[in-house]
Amino acid sequence: MAKTTELELAIRIAGKVDPSLQAAISQAQKQVSTLSATLGTIGRGGLAVMGVGLAATVKGIADCTTEAEKFESQMAPVIRYVDGLADSMGNVSDAMAESGKTFKQNRDELARYIQDLSTEIPRDTENLTTISAALGQSGKGVDEQLNTSLLRDTAKAATAMDLDDQTAGEYMAKWEQAFTKTDANGRAVTDENGNAVHYDHDDVMRLMNQINYLGANNATTAAAIANSVNQSASIGQMAGVAPEVTAAIVTAMQASGVADERVGTTVSRIYTNISKGSSATKKQKEAWAALGFDAEDVAASMQEDGTGTLRQVFAAINALPKDKKVATLNTLFNQWAIEGGAKITSNLDLLDKTLGEVQDPGKYMGSMEREFIINASTSKSIGAMMANAKTALMQDIGDEFLPVKKQFSLLAIDVMNGIRHNLPQLQTLASTLADVATKGVTVLGDARRGKAEFRQFDLPAYLRKHFNMFGGTEYRVTLRCAADLEPVMRERFGREPVFCPEDAEHFHFDVPICVSQQFFGWVCGFGGKVEVTAPAAVRAQLHEMVQSLAEQHE
Repeated sequence: MAKTTELELAIRIAGKVDPSLQAAISQAQKQVSTLSATLGTIGRGGLAVMGVGLAATVKGIADCTTEAEKFESQMAPVIRYVDGLADSMGNVSDAMAESGKTFKQNRDELARYIQDLSTEIPRDTENLTTISAALGQSGKGVDEQLNTSLLRDTAKAATAMDLDDQTAGEYMAKWEQAFTKTDANGRAVTDENGNAVHYDHDDVMRLMNQINYLGANNATTAAAIANSVNQSASIGQMAGVAPEVTAAIVTAMQASGVADERVGTTVSRIYTNISKGSSATKKQKEAWAALGFDAEDVAASMQEDGTGTLRQVFAAINALPKDKKVATLNTLFNQWAIEGGAKITSNLDLLDKTLGEVQDPGKYMGSMEREFIINASTSKSIGAMMANAKTALMQDIGDEFLPVKKQFSLLAIDVMNGIRHNLPQLQTLASTLADVATKGVTVLGDARRGKAEFRQFDLPAYLRKHFNMFGGTEYRVTLRCAADLEPVMRERFGREPVFCPEDAEHFHFDVPICVSQQFFGWVCGFGGKVEVTAPAAVRAQLHEMVQSLAEQHE
């Protein structure tokens, strides 16, 4: 395998950065030459088969490395937000985390778990890492994600309820802090110190099952209900209404035609105004009195039985003459809530239905699991999980090659920076490469003419004429060489020149050369074993340069 001019250039450039690299490349060339001689005995057919196999293997490794790089990038936000994956400096190190394992062990275990989940749930690793990062942003660390069903349940909820991954992760984690437990009568559950007890994971899963059931059995969607619950249920709890009751109310509004984007705000306005008590305006107090209520009594009743109080208020408004309903709704709940209030009061049967659905565990329990099984059992989902399994395998294989690729990339950075800082001929090299581009690329502007001209441009021949990429006037030069240089000249100029023996010790040949100072330096480098015999103009230029050097060094 002949050493090409391109490799000579690479060695020369690399040597500017680290001279020891020349020796390493030289040794590699010797090994390649030995391998080439060995393979020569196999024959062209064998080499072709080996080449096809090698090419396929190389491409396969490249594809695997690409998948590993993608997964590494997908895990970056997870490492950033999930506690227990990186040390105080942000490194996935071998230092011990609070879990008793190293940060690297935690990272590897979570990555493996995410890959495994992608083969069991029709969400790929990109989806699952997004969920994991969202959970991490809400305070769910690596221990909780690995040792509970949190991550799996969130992915199932996203699949069943048709939520995007970020939103599913946020709901699952944030609702634990946003909502508080209530007893069977809707009253707040408190601890021994009188503090409200927040939802746990099971409570969030119960609420999601209720929402999912409502979405599956009414003219709306689970995703739309969940969005409105997220907007208004916390205010509802302050007013005395449990989150599942809020879910029933927003479902009734959405199913009766109120725009999804208005429902959350509408319900929040109703909760706020119905709980004003003594802060109610004069007109609001008068409106309450006209309905047979007292503003302060209504606010107090909401804390005792929010669901029942709301039902009584809506029924009372519905019993008003038609010409007074809108005005009463506007006075009590503000203009924004008129439409939603009107739809609820005129569809009390629908509200009773949705309230009954969230109060019957026999209906809603297992709702998400059922939806998940249906969605995950389709051919498309099974195909996605099979593709995820293949991707996970490629990620694992590619992960073994990533360190090598990173080291090579770091070396390449050093080499290129070294070229920038240490190569004095960079400007000349750039202009020469620009010349190559002009001759070989810009002709592509005219497709038909460009194809022909680009095919005619012979890059190897171009490089043989130029020494170290320096240009000059082109001549047909005759070189007379010592006999032992024949392999060297073949290596440099290829098979085209005809070598003419002169005697046992010399031969000569003609070759096109772009004559430059670098070419003369190359000739002199053989210590008299190479002579320029023609043309006279080139011989004279060489003589002039050598004489000038001799005078300079006297």
